[in-house]
Amino acid sequence: MMEILRVRILNLTCAGCVPKIEQVMRQQEGVIWAIVNFAAGEATIHYDPAAFSIIRFTRAVDRSGYRTLLGNEPDRISQLGLNKPNPLAQLQQWVRALQRSF
Repeated sequence: MMEILRVRILNLTCAGCVPKIEQVMRQQEGVIWAIVNFAAGEATIHYDPAAFSIIRFTRAVDRSGYRTLLGNEPDRISQLGLNKPNPLAQLQQWVRALQRSF
């Protein structure tokens, strides 16, 4: 049986980031398919609940430089002030994007 999970993605600053994060998501155990919608800032993940671990999944996404938000997390994230842009991280992403274009 397959289930679907939708998560918001923070730190998604350009459309060039989409293939990287999709690859990270698709490599996680239990993920059947994952697609990121840059304009909406969210991902849709089709997964096998018998093999999928949301904790492992979110940790892998976090390690790749992005943050996932599930359910009521936006309220908690806002309270902690974690949704504020990180200028250094944004600068690093822009530099990587520019390097890929040359």
